[in-house]
Amino acid sequence: MIHIFKKLLNILFPIECLGCGRNDILLCENCFNSIKINKADYFKNEYIDQIHVCASFHNELLQKLIHFYKYNYIQDLSEYLSQLMINYYNQIENKLENPIIIPVPLHQKKLLMRCFNQAQLIAKKFSEQFNYNLKDNLIMRIKNTKQQAQLNKKGREKNMRNAFQVLDKNFIVNKNFIIIDDVYTTGSTVSEIAKFLKANGAKQIWCLVIAKN
Repeated sequence: MIHIFKKLLNILFPIECLGCGRNDILLCENCFNSIKINKADYFKNEYIDQIHVCASFHNELLQKLIHFYKYNYIQDLSEYLSQLMINYYNQIENKLENPIIIPVPLHQKKLLMRCFNQAQLIAKKFSEQFNYNLKDNLIMRIKNTKQQAQLNKKGREKNMRNAFQVLDKNFIVNKNFIIIDDVYTTGSTVSEIAKFLKANGAKQIWCLVIAKN
């Protein structure tokens, strides 16, 4: 029955490559390879030791992928976005030792509306690739924040203040963490999470994002 339903959906809403329009695939190999990953490099802020950006947000196809993933709720695009992150991370020679992977959590209301957490899906595929421990229940989003895209830098920082709660403080002590999200803008969201981790005894904290807007 599910197979028949999927066939019917494909007839009514045929799948085509978001880059070139080729039928029966969300993103063909040629279009995927047109998204160049960045050379391994990083910057840091007050709470995060290394912030890595996997690809350029100036790439229009990448912008389209992220937009369709987040706002058109095309869950299968996580396969391509997570592969970009994996390809980037493979370049890093001195990787973080035994990191715990933390996807940026969604508030329960947004999760119910979207049906999936876009950062969690990317983090899951990433952690499976490198055999890292994914901990997506360590930090809870307790504040249903406004969309960050609607706010300026000061507004974003205020919006994220007290937005998260750590559920197991003892687990954090002396561990390394990688926070994973799709897009880095001002860094307010990931910095708020990192602040909690550092306050509770985390060693090193990295952040990996697909792109920086």
